[in-house]
Amino acid sequence: MPRSASKTVLVTGASSGIGEASAFALASRGHRVLAGVRREADATRLAERLGGRGQPLILDVTRPEQIEAARAAVEAAG
Repeated sequence: MPRSASKTVLVTGASSGIGEASAFALASRGHRVLAGVRREADATRLAERLGGRGQPLILDVTRPEQIEAARAAVEAAG
């Protein structure tokens, strides 16, 4: 997919299961992935596996300040 056609997507619950699989599937299709995880250890692991195709975010959807930080990251990603 040409870079101009790629999208930035936010995936919550990206530390395991369907969220993790979705993050890698989207990244492999050329999208920039912001991968929401709750723990630093998961963020580190995902950062290594996603390489330049994505960025992990500490995101607990029950914490308003983390939701706001994720919103800012999405806006900054363009």
